[in-house]
Amino acid sequence: MKGLGAVIENMDNCSKNHNLLLHVSDNPEAFLRAVKPFGIDESSSVQLFLEIAILFTVLTTEAFRTLLLFHSKDISPSLPLGPMLSRLEGPDAAPNAVAKLKPFMDIEFRNALAHGLVGTEAKKIVLYKNSKFEVLDRLELADFMMRAKEQNVLTSRA
Repeated sequence: MKGLGAVIENMDNCSKNHNLLLHVSDNPEAFLRAVKPFGIDESSSVQLFLEIAILFTVLTTEAFRTLLLFHSKDISPSLPLGPMLSRLEGPDAAPNAVAKLKPFMDIEFRNALAHGLVGTEAKKIVLYKNSKFEVLDRLELADFMMRAKEQNVLTSRA
């Protein structure tokens, strides 16, 4: 329980930092003036926001995986999310529950973020499927934020 508390506290702190950076858009000029002495400009502040959003999405998705493990029997804690869901789809597990969950779980999105297969190109966020850099998606910032939020909401409802 101590470990779980530490993980939840870390996720909560990341959420607070993510939300603080969201509010920079309330007055971006004032923010940029305040952080300029520290070498932070518009480009690096956007990058910082993306990095926090990526980390928060990975943390919440993995927390959801951990919650699934708490409610599952005979599932190896070392299984990645995709194989774990496949195992839970078996007739001796929870196939109906997994069928209801799967449409809300964006495993390819999670994998791209968790494996660092993400970059920016022409003001778009590019997600890659694998180490061959096959493009999974090119997203505007708003689309990225919505996709990340959908994964965060899944965890908060668990």
